[in-house]
Amino acid sequence: TSSFRSFSKQKKVSSPTNNTMQIYNKVLEIFDELDKNELIRNIGVRLSDLTDNRQEQISLFQTNKKEN
Repeated sequence: TSSFRSFSKQKKVSSPTNNTMQIYNKVLEIFDELDKNELIRNIGVRLSDLTDNRQEQISLFQTNKKEN
């Protein structure tokens, strides 16, 4: 039986994003830090602190509350 070593690393993007390439590049940064001389058995990627894509600019001068 082969013995596997566990490696865990996380990166955070500086601002909220829905850009797939920005997320992919963060994954590549982590992958580049791996020791390529060891066998790789499993790679997992997890995203957290996800938010809804809807955004709205709030007016400083608006007096009415918006109804949902």
